[in-house]
Amino acid sequence: MDYALKHSSATVKETAHEMSIPTTQAAAVPLRAHRVGGALWERLWRLAFGQHMIALVDQAIVSGASFASTVIVARWTVPSQLGIYSIGISLLVASVTIQEALISLPYTIQRHHAAGTPAESAGSSLMQSGLLSALVVLVLGATSVGMRAGGADPELATMVLVLALMAPFTLLREFGRRFAFAHLRSGQAALLDGAVAAIQLGTLFWLGMNDWMSSSTACLALGGGCAPTVATWLYLSRRDFSLRLSQLGASIRESWTLGKWLFGSQIALLVQGYAANWLLAWIAGAAITGIFAACMSVVSIANPLILGISNILVPRAVLALNEGGGRKLWRQSVQDAALLGLAMAAFCIAVAIGGERLMPLLYHGAAFENRGQLLTVLAVTLLASSLGMPATNALASMKRTREIFWIISGAAILTTLIEWHLTRAWGLDGAAYGFMLGNFIAAAARWIVFYVVLWSCDAQGGVAEKAESSSRVAQAMQVLREFKRETADDDWSVRKLDEGEQAVVFLAEFRNQRRDVGAQEPVIIKLYKSSVDSRAELAGRQFECLSRSHALLDGRTFNGWGILAPRPLHLSRSPLALVMTRVPGSKVSSHFRAGGKLTREIIDTAPQAVVAAMTNCWAAGQSHGDLNVDNILLDPVTREISFVDLDLPPIVLPFSDGASRWRPATDDLAYMLYSAAMPVKRDVARPGVRARKLMFTERVMRLFVETIAGCEDKMRVLAEIHACARLHLKAIDVSWSLQGYWRRLLRRSALNGIETTLERLTAEAMSSGRQSLSTGSRARRQ
Repeated sequence: MDYALKHSSATVKETAHEMSIPTTQAAAVPLRAHRVGGALWERLWRLAFGQHMIALVDQAIVSGASFASTVIVARWTVPSQLGIYSIGISLLVASVTIQEALISLPYTIQRHHAAGTPAESAGSSLMQSGLLSALVVLVLGATSVGMRAGGADPELATMVLVLALMAPFTLLREFGRRFAFAHLRSGQAALLDGAVAAIQLGTLFWLGMNDWMSSSTACLALGGGCAPTVATWLYLSRRDFSLRLSQLGASIRESWTLGKWLFGSQIALLVQGYAANWLLAWIAGAAITGIFAACMSVVSIANPLILGISNILVPRAVLALNEGGGRKLWRQSVQDAALLGLAMAAFCIAVAIGGERLMPLLYHGAAFENRGQLLTVLAVTLLASSLGMPATNALASMKRTREIFWIISGAAILTTLIEWHLTRAWGLDGAAYGFMLGNFIAAAARWIVFYVVLWSCDAQGGVAEKAESSSRVAQAMQVLREFKRETADDDWSVRKLDEGEQAVVFLAEFRNQRRDVGAQEPVIIKLYKSSVDSRAELAGRQFECLSRSHALLDGRTFNGWGILAPRPLHLSRSPLALVMTRVPGSKVSSHFRAGGKLTREIIDTAPQAVVAAMTNCWAAGQSHGDLNVDNILLDPVTREISFVDLDLPPIVLPFSDGASRWRPATDDLAYMLYSAAMPVKRDVARPGVRARKLMFTERVMRLFVETIAGCEDKMRVLAEIHACARLHLKAIDVSWSLQGYWRRLLRRSALNGIETTLERLTAEAMSSGRQSLSTGSRARRQ
C-alpha cells in the first residue's frame, strides 16, 4: 500500500531536475567531529549524521509506520476492513500527492527567488495548503453523504467521513516535513515523522487490544498522531511564516505554472498504482481487495531499497550528460538499469522462496495463506517499474518533462484497461498479472521514448551543442579573468542567461563568502558568436552605444518608474565579448507568459515611462535598434524599467520607401510592432500571450503618437511605421517548402496583427484631428 506513494515520490525526484532544484548537500561536520581526530572519524561522522543519512532514516520511519499500520489493522480485523482501510489510504495518498506537486515542490524551487520575504513566501504556501485542505474536506464530506444516499456500504461511507475530518491534519503533517526538507532540516522532519509514527502505532495497538479496531478507527489513529504533532510544529515554527492575503493569488498562479506537468504525472501514477485496488473493490469486493493490499505491503518492503538507489540516479544522469553527451548518458542509464535489475531480481528470488512463509507470520487468517504466486507476481511488477526508472531519469536530465507526463498517462490508461479485462476474467490473480503486464509495457515505452529523443537530439547536433556550451562557459571565464585581472575561477560562478543570433549572455556572480574578502557586484558577459560577420566592428559600436544610452537613461525617473541601462565596463578582443553591469528585472514577455504579475496600474503606467525614456534617446538621434518586449526588463516590486541589447542592428531593409530618411522613433516602433505581431514558437499555443504583447506595444505607440502635435504629422509617422513594418515582413524567407509554407502562415498572421493595430491608431489620430478642428472652429466663432 505504501508502494504508490513512494513510487510517486521517486518520480517527483526524477522530474524535479528539469526545474533546477538544488540537490541536498551533506551537512557540515560539527567541530566536535574534528576533535575526535582524523579523516576517518570525519567521514564516519558525515555518514552517521549527514543530511542524506537522516533523510534515509526519516524515509525508513515513514515506510515502517505504513507497513506496521497495515499489519496491525490486518491482525485485529477481517480482510474486508483491511480492504476499506486501503481504499481510504489511497484517497489520503492522492491528496498528499496533489499537495506535493502543486504546493510543496514549487515552494522548494521558488523560495530562493521569491518576490517577497522568505516568511511571506512560506506563509503563502501554508495558506495554499490550508485551501487545499478545505477543498479535500468538502469533496470527501460530499462523497460520504452521496454514498449514504446511494446505498453504498455504510462502513465505507463512515470511513470516508472520518477521512474528511482527519485530512487537514495529515496534509499539514506532510507540508511540515516537506517544508523541513526544503530548508535542509532533515532532523526536524525525522522528529516530526517519528512523533507521528509513535502516536499512531501506539493508538492502533491500544485499539486492537481493546477490540475497537476497524477501518474508521484506524484512520482516526492516523489523524490523532498527526494533530498534536503538527500543532506543536506549527507553534514552534510560527516565526517562519508571515501570512499576506494580498500575495495569495499571485503565489497560487506561480505554483500552478511550475507544478502543472508534475501534477498531471502524479495523478497518472496514482491511477496506475491504485487502479487494481479500486477495480478489485468494484468487481470482487472489499475482502479480496484486502488480500491484495496485504500482499502489496509485503513486496513494498523493497521501497527503501528502490528509493535508496534512485536517490543517486538523477545526479549520475546529469553528470553523464554534461561530461559525455548522449552516448555517455545512454551507457550510464543502461548501467543504472542493470544495477536496479540485479537488486530487484535478488529481491524477487527471496520473495519467491520465502514469501509464502512470511505471509502467515504477518497476517492471520486462511485468506492470507498460499499466496506465494501472488507475491512473486507483485515483486516482478516492482522489478518492471524499477527497470523503467533510469530512462525516466535520463529524460528528466534532458529536460523532457512533458514527454514523461505523456508516457506515464498512457501507461496508466493502458494498465487500467488490462487490469479491467483480466480482473473480470481471473479475479485477484488477474489484477496482479494485469498490474505486472502494464508496468512492463510502461518500462519499455520509457526506454523507446528515451532512445527516440536521444537519437533526435544527436541528429540535430544536441551533443555538439553541449560541447559548444561548455566551451563558451570557458571563454566567458577567460573574459572575466581578463576583466578582473586575477584568477576568477575560485571566487566567481558563471552561468548562461540567454542566447540570441549574435551572442550568448552570461551572468558572473561573486560567490566567495569569506569575511576577509570583500563582496563584488555581479556583471554581465556578452560573448559574440564566431558566425557573426563584422563582429569587432559590431562590438565596438555597441560599446559606444551603451555608453551613450547609459548617460541618457540611467538614473532617470519617469511617471514613478526608475529607468536603468547597463554601463559597459570592458571590451575583450579575444575572445570577443562585452562586460557590463547587471540591471534588475525580467523580460516583459516573461511576465505575460507567467500571467497575473502585471496589474492594470502597471500596464497603464509602464508604457508611459518607456515612451518618456526612449523619447530622450530619439531626440538625441539615438535609436534602440532592437526595441521589443524581450529587451525591456520590468521589476514591478521596485518599479524599475531596464533597457538592454541597445543598437543591435535590425533586419537589413532596402533603401526604398523613404527607409533612409526614417527617424529613430519610426525604426524602433516599427520593429517593436513587428516583433510583437510575429508569433514565436513558444507562444503559438498561447494566443493570449501574443495578444498581451500587441496590447502593450499598441499602448506604447499610442502614447508616442499623442506627443506629436499635428494630425498630418501623426498620420505621416503611422504611415512610416506601417511601411517599415511591412519591409520587416518581406525580409522573411518563404521558400517553396513545408517550412516556407509555415512561415507564410506566420507572416499572414503577423500582417493581420500589424494592420489591425495601425488601423485603430489611425482612426484615433483622425478622430483626434477632427475634434481639434471642431474645437478650433468653435473658438474662432466665439
